[in-house]
Amino acid sequence: MSRVNQEDFKLRGGRHGPQFILDSITQAGAAVPNPFIVTTETPPLLILGATGAINLRMPPSSTVNKGMTFYIHNNGGGAITVLTYGGVAFAQAIAIAANQTAMIFCTGDATANLGWKALVAAGTQTSP
Repeated sequence: MSRVNQEDFKLRGGRHGPQFILDSITQAGAAVPNPFIVTTETPPLLILGATGAINLRMPPSSTVNKGMTFYIHNNGGGAITVLTYGGVAFAQAIAIAANQTAMIFCTGDATANLGWKALVAAGTQTSP
């Protein structure tokens, strides 16, 4: 069976079926750099377990990155503060406390501190 890799395509009306898995990074303890730099090549699922609080810098916001989404779980003991690529806080602060998960997406806004928004939920949250 052959395999075809496709880049820069849009899927409309598609469905994710069984065995759909996001690429991920899992890092813990001293292996988690501070700041943790997220790039456009970073896998969309990050499981970070730093021993203390860290900063996480997102890629630059742009129309090209609009809609880019990351899922970040804080498996560590301190908070993760999410910052712009340049290290500045967002207009609506994004912080992920210990055992919380965030979905962070790019708005495409040219103003750096408006370029990313987040939905943050406690790790113990369950579906209805």
